[in-house]
Amino acid sequence: MDRALVAAAQAGSDAAFEKLHALHARSIYRITLSITKNPSDAEDAMQESFLRAYVALQQFRKEASFYSWLVRIAINSSLMLLRKRRWRQEFSMESYSDSENNVIPFDFVDSRPTPEVLFDIKEGYAHLERSLKVLPRSLRTAAELRFLHERSIHEISGVLGISAIATKTRLHRARKLMASRNGLKRGLKQRSA
Repeated sequence: MDRALVAAAQAGSDAAFEKLHALHARSIYRITLSITKNPSDAEDAMQESFLRAYVALQQFRKEASFYSWLVRIAINSSLMLLRKRRWRQEFSMESYSDSENNVIPFDFVDSRPTPEVLFDIKEGYAHLERSLKVLPRSLRTAAELRFLHERSIHEISGVLGISAIATKTRLHRARKLMASRNGLKRGLKQRSA
């Protein structure tokens, strides 16, 4: 039913959008109330949500669920309202069910790397720098550009004034030399232990 109403509303039917409002207003109000904890603020956030949905209706992708899209707008509208008022009220971070028994979880993912991952990256970078320092100058420049500065073969060729094939050859030799020296060091460490 939503799809037909959304299509009609996108075609310019205000009556279709009013029906969408009537269908979802109660659920959206409950969501905004669960976040704002204040009936007046919940009403404001709900009205703001429908206004934003109306304005952005042409950008709505029809393969998505209109209700899910509207819920995201309502959550954002509620949070923006709280920020504007500078309130530090709490709201439940648990998932909840709406009138259609859809479970809508709050998803907050910390995308920052863990301290262990940061340590491993730092150690790997330090190991790479040490390995590059022992290379002959002709190989080191190409390898530094590739591994430290993440330049393409074409860019390295231009900087060094050599062909792409010559660049690939230098990088291959650098990798091979770094691997053999790292293997030799590991062997010496194992013997001394």
